[in-house]
Amino acid sequence: MEGRTSVDWGAEVRPHPFERCLSASAVLIAAVSGEMDYLTGPEFRAAAQRLLESPAQHLVLEMSGVDFLDSAGLNDVLRLSKRAAEGGGCLVLAAVPTLVRQVLSLTGADAVLPVYAQVADARNEPR
Repeated sequence: MEGRTSVDWGAEVRPHPFERCLSASAVLIAAVSGEMDYLTGPEFRAAAQRLLESPAQHLVLEMSGVDFLDSAGLNDVLRLSKRAAEGGGCLVLAAVPTLVRQVLSLTGADAVLPVYAQVADARNEPR
């Protein structure tokens, strides 16, 4: 679709060791941008699978570039969180735009997904 943005992982996925990480594993920070919906879901899920196959157990999704999140996109994020937890890790969200934060709040997903103002604020996570 012309003019449509998509989830962009590219070079933004990089290992970053958190000082307070309780695991010896590195933390991956993945920048997500564009719309997170049923159309971009397959791309997001493929990128998420690559992240889960990495040696790092802990994931931070930097969401400042996300301009739309529907129920399908939220479901993909929740699935990623569950799969990270099943592998002994965790998923946290950082730099979440106001509109996306409202979706998380209205659905109660913010009770399940830790949300931080900035990536640097996620230092106390993952646990």
